[in-house]
Amino acid sequence: MKRYKVSKEKIISEIESLGVKKGDVIFLAADLMHIGYFNKSRENTYRDWVEILNFCVGEEGTIVLPSYTDSFFRYSRDKNVVFDVKGGVSNSGALTNAFLAYSNYKRSAHPTSSCIAIGKFADYILEGHDHSASSYLPYQRVIELGGKNLMLGAFTERKLAPMAMHAAQERLGFTKKHWMSNFYQTYYLDEDGNKKIFTRKDPGGCTAGAYKLFGDLIIEEAINFGFVGNALSALLDTNKSLEVFLNSMISNPEFFRCNNRKCNSCYGVSLYNPRGHFLHKVRLCISIIKKKINE
Repeated sequence: MKRYKVSKEKIISEIESLGVKKGDVIFLAADLMHIGYFNKSRENTYRDWVEILNFCVGEEGTIVLPSYTDSFFRYSRDKNVVFDVKGGVSNSGALTNAFLAYSNYKRSAHPTSSCIAIGKFADYILEGHDHSASSYLPYQRVIELGGKNLMLGAFTERKLAPMAMHAAQERLGFTKKHWMSNFYQTYYLDEDGNKKIFTRKDPGGCTAGAYKLFGDLIIEEAINFGFVGNALSALLDTNKSLEVFLNSMISNPEFFRCNNRKCNSCYGVSLYNPRGHFLHKVRLCISIIKKKINE
């Protein structure tokens, strides 16, 4: 495909052509590098993205992004890994960090799976999302509000999935059945500034197999594709896409396994690999023991 110079005006037009409207509740995922927009400096570019997306939803709209943070294997107790809701740091990508740096955002207090939100429904979407809440509570509220899932340049490497995948896993109780539940922890600061330990009980796991459902999403008219800049992007109806994921997970959870047979989330979980998960765990344990012996 021939690449062309990307402008702010062109990006806005293409996002609107996907179906984003003023007043929408938008859950965002993005791989900005694929889009090809740059304005003189990194700072200018990220400021532009914040302006572009705020303009697209308008004053009555709401933008939500994941702002996940690091954790550690529970037995390592890395005291340098501490979540501070007031700190503007996330491992969820450049777009999230752009909003953390250049927007008047609000952030939930969940120690590993916080979200940020800007706009009309920000308070409602983030309310109560702390150490005592489920990881994907804000996802459920975006769906309840009839929100949309905008995926910007997010398909090339299959690393980003529609947000409805984790929402469906949570509704079906799959997150709490993941074999790595209770295995990862982080420290967080409570309201009084005291450091406390948090253990995650509901990991979503690998999302690299979600692309297999794109055909069903098209048939159910749950997704619109189009180019934003130089990258294929999509806008999903969160209610319709949730139903697609729920129906598929109920009928055949194994369908969601990714293509990497070393993936612990896909091949070590009985839900997704009922006939081979035990053997996978045995092999994993052997490899860990061998690694420790050779250190």
